[in-house]
Amino acid sequence: MDRVIDVRNLKFSYGELNVLDDVTFHVNKGDYLGIIGPNGSAKSTLIKLMLGVLKPLEGEIKLLGEKIEKFDQWGKVGYIPQRAANFNNSFPATVEEIVGANLYSRIKKMKISKKAYKEEIDKALEIVGMQHYKKRLIGNLSGGQQQRVFIAKVLVSQPELIFLDEPMSGMDAASEEAVYCLLAKLNKEMKISVVMVTHDIGAITSHANKLAIMSNRKLVICNPDVDNVGDLLTNLYGHRVNINIIKYNCGNCSWRNGAK
Repeated sequence: MDRVIDVRNLKFSYGELNVLDDVTFHVNKGDYLGIIGPNGSAKSTLIKLMLGVLKPLEGEIKLLGEKIEKFDQWGKVGYIPQRAANFNNSFPATVEEIVGANLYSRIKKMKISKKAYKEEIDKALEIVGMQHYKKRLIGNLSGGQQQRVFIAKVLVSQPELIFLDEPMSGMDAASEEAVYCLLAKLNKEMKISVVMVTHDIGAITSHANKLAIMSNRKLVICNPDVDNVGDLLTNLYGHRVNINIIKYNCGNCSWRNGAK
């Protein structure tokens, strides 16, 4: 099976503070990987290393089969950072302008017509259930709606892989459900590989087919359908961890109508 991410013997430090030590794992095409762990376990650091923002002290990272140092297919990789959706109501950009920002370079290079530009924006907004909001100012939307707009912005580049760093931060329960269901749709129906950092163990356990549990500079991969995640966390953390599994009814999820 094709690997979209391949990490081998990764080591990283902030000065004298070693935060990752001999980390090895891979993500196959079509995987949905949830990265969990306590505060300070270097979850966001790992994302930044895989995006080439930070450089490892040792080890190798490959994206879509290429070493990160030479990787140049960034149009196939989407990234939604923590609090990407954090605009106030005075921010002077519409939903379609936010989504279309990822297409500007293609227009300038004459690789896409203005008609195709509008069609691609409409298609991406339809996928995330926000097509009726394209003329709205981004700051007038809820946090969950804003986050779906940023997912649409990523989708216009037709990515094979999407990274998300705590995308549900600050959302209410209904908005969280809508975004989780949308990501499940992208993963299952569009075969987009998803890598998400989250503290929401209960929800990610029921959506991801792989979990990366980080603790004490190490990373353990498990399959939530087979492994007892609570027992693994208990062994890693040294105290009993009980998980309340959250299963959303995505067939009737509210993102389809742009609500929440």
